Formats: sequence, structure tokens, C-alpha cells
Amino acid sequence: MTIPSNPPFADRAGPRRWGQRLLLLGLGATMVAVAHANVRDAAAPAPVADTNAGETEEGIPVTDALTREKCGTCHAPDAKGNLSRISWVRTTPEGWAQAIKRMVRLNGLQVTPDESRAIVRYLADFHGLAPEEARPVMYLPEHRIVDEAAIPNDTVRQACAACHSFAQPLSWRRSKTEWKLLQDMHVAMYSQAEAQYRRVPDPAPGAPPPAPGTPPVMNGQVALDYMQKTAPLHTLEWGSWRPRIRAPYLAGTWLVSTHLPGRGDYVGELTIRPGKAAGEFVTATALRSLATGQALTRQGTGLVYGGYAWRGRSAGPTAPAAVDDPATPTRDTMWFSPDQKSAEGRWFWGEYHEFGFDVKLTRAGTAPAIAAVAPAALRAGTTKAR
Repeated sequence: MTIPSNPPFADRAGPRRWGQRLLLLGLGATMVAVAHANVRDAAAPAPVADTNAGETEEGIPVTDALTREKCGTCHAPDAKGNLSRISWVRTTPEGWAQAIKRMVRLNGLQVTPDESRAIVRYLADFHGLAPEEARPVMYLPEHRIVDEAAIPNDTVRQACAACHSFAQPLSWRRSKTEWKLLQDMHVAMYSQAEAQYRRVPDPAPGAPPPAPGTPPVMNGQVALDYMQKTAPLHTLEWGSWRPRIRAPYLAGTWLVSTHLPGRGDYVGELTIRPGKAAGEFVTATALRSLATGQALTRQGTGLVYGGYAWRGRSAGPTAPAAVDDPATPTRDTMWFSPDQKSAEGRWFWGEYHEFGFDVKLTRAGTAPAIAAVAPAALRAGTTKAR
């Protein structure tokens, strides 16, 4: 740079000011260079970490093209077709739908409603639960209010069921690494979870005190050990069911036995016909009240996940006259047995899902079948009862 001999703003401190100006120009050039370097580094794609490095268990490959397209940008694939995190968990249709909503809300996943439904359909089919694993926790999608007697102890209750039902974690199967990551996520997102995990369990009645200097075992570790053993990724039930997953054959006539609290027992028939796509169905139900003889008809649709998990809707032909009217539109959740000869579930409605039919189905055939027993009990000494 050439410095003018008589700069227009020269004064008695001119040389000193020019020195300061040169220093500032030099710093400015350095800052510009650093900024350009930062932009260049930001533009370059960051190397994808091997997120499966901590896994010691065999993953379940993701084979669906749409799922790989939408999920594979964040969940890195490996040579075996696994997607990080996804290939090491299994859950219900509701669990996968919940996970996708969380990805949209927290991680910016761009997905349309149709794409989301298709991804849930695939994951619930091939990364879901075996029928025997899903049946004990069906009360969660059925929205039943139950006393969860399956919680093994108060320590696990405090760690896993202080904020939600115990069926929530039991609806998932995870690798050991994934169960630990789930706990870490709870600590990061929910302060109350960390408080629960860091509590020292109450001593068991009659248990001797720990030896001096023994580090305490926190609630979180007790719960983690329990879930890793109780709900592992690979189970005998899943190993048996996985090769048998197929489109369900449910079309035909089913005998219905149902109870509606406050209204009594109903019996009748449910006719299932194939829908527009595989796994989709159309239903027509004709019921008769055993208490009053009143006839009740309903029409509906259903979608089956994994070959056994029915999720649908149905309604009566007229608008409901009261909040507890049996003709009210319902959400229908049912579990079909692996042999596809019987089913059970709940058709429910209400602001808190408080109304609902408790339903049992038996496939109609040539053999006699008992649809219901009414009355359910007789007073001692009764004779000539039918």
C-alpha cells in the first residue's frame, strides 16, 4: 500500500494515526479471511459418524424405499441395510406414529400425511411387535383405564411410570444400547426424569443395610436393567413371527359378543370385506341387545398392521341422540389371534375415551360356537332358567 505524502486529514499525530489505520486494515483482512474460511467449512458436508458403533446386537434392515429416503438423511445406513437407531427398535403402530411426530417437531423432518402413513404402515408391519408381545399392552391403544399390576416394584414404577403408563415402555422392544439412549433422552428433555432416575430406591422390607462404602444403585439403573432384560430387541416370539408376517385373511362372517357398560350385553355378526388395498377392510355389524332386544347396526372401515393389529372406525346409520348412544362413531382397536380365528378389543368414544364396547369375535364356521351367556349368573335355588 502507498501512503500519500500529505493525507487530507494529516495533523501533528498523522504518522501515528496512519499506523493505527494500517493495523485496523490488517485486522479487518484477517477477519474477512477467517469468515471466508468459516463459510467454506460450513458449506462442506460434515462426516457422518458411525452411529451404530456402540451396537453389539444384530439390527433389523430397513428395506422400504420411502422409509430409507425420508429417514436415511439423519439415520445413517450401513452395509447391511440397517438405519441407525431405527433398526434397533420395534414398537406398535402408535409408537411409530409418535416417533415420526417427534422427528417432525424436533428435527425438522419434511413428510406429507400420506408419506407418514405409508412409513408407519411399513414400520408397524416389519419393525413391530409379535402378537404375543402386543397382547399384554393392548389396553394402551384401547384407551382402557386399568390398574397396572405388571409393574414389578416401586423402584421401576418411580422410574418408568411416574409420568406415563407402564405400557408405554413395554410397547417397545430395544437393544441394550437403545434402552440406555432412551434414558439419556429423558434426562436431556425432562428435568423430572433426571430427578426420578437419581433417587435411591427404598430398601426392600427386611433387606440388610448395604456395606459401608458401597455406592448406591439409583432408580434409573434398576429400571434400565429391568427393561433390557424384559423387553430386548430379539425375542423368541419375534423370531417365530417375523417370517410369518403376511397380509391378513379376515374376510368373512364373524360372531360378535360385546358388552357396553350401562347398556348390557349384545350379540350379533360382523361381516368383513376386502377394501381398496391389501390390509384394508370394510365392515358391516348387526347386533341385538340381550337386555332389551334392540337392534343395532354399524358400518366401518379398518386397517390391519403386522397381520393382526386392527385399527379402524365405525358408526351407526343415524346421528347419536345422547353422549352414550351406541350409534355414536367409534375408534375400533382389536387384536386378532395369529391363527385368525378369533379377536378381542374395544370400540370406544368420548372426550376421555370413557365409553366403549368390549368386543370379542369368533370366526363363523360349521362348528357350533358360544357367542354369549345370559344371564351371566343365577340366584341360588333358581329353577327352569333359560
